[in-house]
Amino acid sequence: MANEHVTGDETYGLADTLQWLAVLYADISGSSRIYEQFGDAVAQRDIVRCLGLLTDVAQAHGGRLERTIGDEVMCSFVLPERAAQAAVAMHEKLRAASAAQAFAAGTLRVRIGWHYGVAESHDGELGGALPLVAQQVTALARPDEILASDSAVAALSTGWRGAAQRLDTIESRVDGQPLTLFRLPWDKDEEVTQFRLGKTPARVIVSTRLVLRHGERELVLDGEHRRCSVGRGRDSDLATGSRFTSKRHAEILYRRGRFYVVDNSINGTFIAPQGSMVQHLHHEEAALLGKGVLMFGSPASKDPAASVSYECV
Repeated sequence: MANEHVTGDETYGLADTLQWLAVLYADISGSSRIYEQFGDAVAQRDIVRCLGLLTDVAQAHGGRLERTIGDEVMCSFVLPERAAQAAVAMHEKLRAASAAQAFAAGTLRVRIGWHYGVAESHDGELGGALPLVAQQVTALARPDEILASDSAVAALSTGWRGAAQRLDTIESRVDGQPLTLFRLPWDKDEEVTQFRLGKTPARVIVSTRLVLRHGERELVLDGEHRRCSVGRGRDSDLATGSRFTSKRHAEILYRRGRFYVVDNSINGTFIAPQGSMVQHLHHEEAALLGKGVLMFGSPASKDPAASVSYECV
């Protein structure tokens, strides 16, 4: 079996080889919502069109389509830089296509994650740990986000590495080793905002623990436990049981000393900070400060089961 580390040649190896590759997944966000709202025919047509767009972008950047799996594509790149460029182009092309009303369901968004390492190839099919780790990275990405592993970022040029934002270190589900995740900013407005911050503001509110209470259940997030999924499904870390809450409604996460709630739902998420106006999020995120109430899908007056109290300490 040959063990080939390709650095400049974009020719893929033969069957039954080991080869260094970047494996990228792009997953259409909220596809179940599209089926629910627009029906099977419209949803399937839009998803096929979207997957075709993503595939075209990958191939235009030297990538190869490995396979499509439901509402996601899996692509491979010999050069890591091409994977990063393709990820940015996927978001840009999809945003432009949505603005041009290419999809009957309206705006489509994707979550992208990728990993760089040694890929096993058997009869032309990628296998081994590499695709599994890339899938794990992608599962943690939010809509319109690009996540990359530490080995992926390390293989990029200085400019990419300087822009990468370290998010978290988790345990690889393949071998149990630490896996550090980075976010690659791609939106120009987002990058301008980030770099204009300049000096640290005079007063930065930093929290180290977030206490969530729902009925008799209490859940604590901190530096060790950084993420919490909220939804109606039993697989959620915090299940509200409300009919207004989506199956995978929202995520609460810890980044750089602050806690954020990220809405991925149909009905949205309401934040009611103590002593302040209620804020409605819909496919958006917001920082949590002090204490208050989160309402997943409906104000508490309509369905108390949708409410979760929070306190940052």
